[in-house]
Amino acid sequence: MLVQVLGVDWTEGEVTLTGASDPGAGGGTGDVPVLSASGATLEEAEAALKGMGEDYVSLTHVAQLILGAETDLATVLKAALEEPALGQSATVWFSEEGSAQVLMDGVGGGAKRLSSIELNGKVKPITVLQSMMQLKERGWVELPVLRKEGETLAPAGTRLVWEAENEE
Repeated sequence: MLVQVLGVDWTEGEVTLTGASDPGAGGGTGDVPVLSASGATLEEAEAALKGMGEDYVSLTHVAQLILGAETDLATVLKAALEEPALGQSATVWFSEEGSAQVLMDGVGGGAKRLSSIELNGKVKPITVLQSMMQLKERGWVELPVLRKEGETLAPAGTRLVWEAENEE
């Protein structure tokens, strides 16, 4: 399974990663499951997620990164810049409310849908690298927000994240 969408819910004591792909990605066909795994650290959660697939779960093709509403942006951006698997060029999204895991459950893979939202101009996509640069240069970044509408993902405006929110 080639994970194309990675959800990250990062709280004080736990990191939960939720991986999804689109049907047909990586040579597979049909429905692709949404897999979730948790750990005390990013490394533990990543190892647990990689061990969940029937064959092999790869994080080398992550194109979309969805953050839970309470996830600390700066922490995730730093981790993504240090971890090649997470990808500096992945588009960053926030969940409108709740966790990325809940947002991703029941909506299929979502990668094609998120690309469609970007291409149709409904949101201004911003990558991991661009987000970190804006946060450091101007002290804030504006990120697109997603919500679940039935069995699909939909844009839900934007969220301003200030660097001060990430210094606590």
